[in-house]
Amino acid sequence: MAMRRLLLSPRWLALHALTVGCVAGFAWLGVWQWDAGSGPNGTLRNLAYGIQWWVFAGFAVFMWWRMLRAEATGSGETVARDAGADATAERPIPRYHPPVRNAWPDDDDAEVAAYNRLLASLNARADRTGRP
Repeated sequence: MAMRRLLLSPRWLALHALTVGCVAGFAWLGVWQWDAGSGPNGTLRNLAYGIQWWVFAGFAVFMWWRMLRAEATGSGETVARDAGADATAERPIPRYHPPVRNAWPDDDDAEVAAYNRLLASLNARADRTGRP
């Protein structure tokens, strides 16, 4: 049911139409270029372009599928607000994860430690001034 709702949302209907239009256009261009390459004045370049348009069509379908799968499994996931909440009361999982500070322990090398102190001071100055 959720997948049907996703597939029939206005955003995805537009993406479906765009994908179908691109695939149809790429297929037409591929056939046209292949026919131009097969004619008396055709070259190997025309034939290669004909194949290239079909590769573009396949890539459009592949990206449509990847976007659909990512939307259905990634950002479309929801979790209950709390254990006592109604199952219909759901919120999206946040995508933002705060940066991890001090992910690696300080190295014993004095040069690396001095460089890390320099980076920390530059980071602190950027945080104070609001500039990168």
